[in-house]
Amino acid sequence: MTNEVINVLKTVAIPNIEKYIVDENLEKRWQSGLSGGLSEQQRQLYLIALLKANNRDGWKHLLEHLLNYSKGKSFELNIKENIEKLG
Repeated sequence: MTNEVINVLKTVAIPNIEKYIVDENLEKRWQSGLSGGLSEQQRQLYLIALLKANNRDGWKHLLEHLLNYSKGKSFELNIKENIEKLG
């Protein structure tokens, strides 16, 4: 059993992690809508944070869109709190 887990880690998990560990690849993945287990709001927040951290264009537009989308929804406060953390 242990050898099977190690084999899966070596052949599947680690190559996939290495593929997306580069910011640009992760950015492309999140911009395409893929989120690998994240909620839509988490994906958008993380994408905004990544774009902002790398001084990339478009993060302000995404931020406005997320704020407008969250208005009146149950997660609005959560979005606002997370955006405040971004600075």
